[in-house]
Amino acid sequence: MNKKLLTIFFTISFFTLLMPTAYPENIDPANDGSQYAWAENIGWLNLEPGGDGGYGVDVTSTGLTGFIWGENIGWINLSPSYGGVANDGNGNLSGYAWGENVGWINFDPSAGGVRINACGEFDGYAWGENIGWINFTHSQGRVKTEWVSPLDDVAPETTIDFALQTWFANDVVINLLATDCGHGVQEIRYSLDALPELILPGAEGTVIISSEGQHTLSYYAVDNDGNTESGNTTGQFGIDKTGPNIMITVPADGATYYMGMTVIADYVATDWLSGVDTVSGTVPAGSPIDNSTTGGKTFIVTAMDTAGNQRTVNHTYTVAIDGIAPTITVTSPAADAIYAVGESVVVDYTVTDSESGVAAVSSTLPNGSLIDTSEEGTFTFNISAVDNVGNTNYAAIMYTVAATVQHQ
Repeated sequence: MNKKLLTIFFTISFFTLLMPTAYPENIDPANDGSQYAWAENIGWLNLEPGGDGGYGVDVTSTGLTGFIWGENIGWINLSPSYGGVANDGNGNLSGYAWGENVGWINFDPSAGGVRINACGEFDGYAWGENIGWINFTHSQGRVKTEWVSPLDDVAPETTIDFALQTWFANDVVINLLATDCGHGVQEIRYSLDALPELILPGAEGTVIISSEGQHTLSYYAVDNDGNTESGNTTGQFGIDKTGPNIMITVPADGATYYMGMTVIADYVATDWLSGVDTVSGTVPAGSPIDNSTTGGKTFIVTAMDTAGNQRTVNHTYTVAIDGIAPTITVTSPAADAIYAVGESVVVDYTVTDSESGVAAVSSTLPNGSLIDTSEEGTFTFNISAVDNVGNTNYAAIMYTVAATVQHQ
């Protein structure tokens, strides 16, 4: 064998010896990236650098074997000749790993410690004599293994099948499902609107809320080892099954209006729960209704509340022709009457219109006022009236004021 071939052989052999031996590994069983710890001074540490079936870390009830890869420091050996990381069978780790470039790493330092819980999650901190703390509980990275601790001190977690919104128009159905890494879920406890708690046995159940008004559901689960989940809440939501109330003042139901008359629509919608979202009528409130042609008419108002409940109210009315002017009746001053100088005479008249109604009245003196009788002479009391479609009537009452009056 020539010298060049020997050099290549020994070079390959040397680097092969430096590479870590492939070990069985059981990190990141769900293949969701749960394989990274964070070291404050050296960055991410990968406990499954070779992928599934490649080199990495294997966890058993007695200890950890294999290698961790540091992006900035190289390999960390979990079972070196003069150390090793042990598992007490309950997930509490102890002992030392060796980093080829950073020295010893303690898995059970006095101010830290690493354990594996009933979910197979690494928790806590290891200490590197030259690199500081290694965090196995980092917010952006966790490490999980197939091996789980037989001691269950992890609370269950509850999820709900419920999309929160401000208002619902029907019963609200909330499905709850609790999961537990250890020995299973015993029950789910819930409270509606801070009322006494109720219990759903087992890991799942359904809560149906029917009553109108504002509600909040609080809930949590308890596992068979007594671990209790922190409380959860749906947030506040409302149930409104009732449509808005609609009051139409004009046009009145069954009323008769007349062509040429200005009739202003007047209506309002209210809703005591979710509130009115939209309201619309045949014409907007404050606008004239249709009386351009004679006959029966229908006025429609529709309102919807914020929850989506809708209500419609119809009023019918009739449009007719008013060809009759207002009726004017003057009682005082009486026609052709003679009053004495200084006599007290009070204006008294009535104006009526049985169809479109009286729109305006104009007279020489207001109703209830005193006529001037201080001077002799013949006088005229004038009055005119117009109805709501423009029909006009007029009256002129002549009377006399004299010095001497003989009353029959």
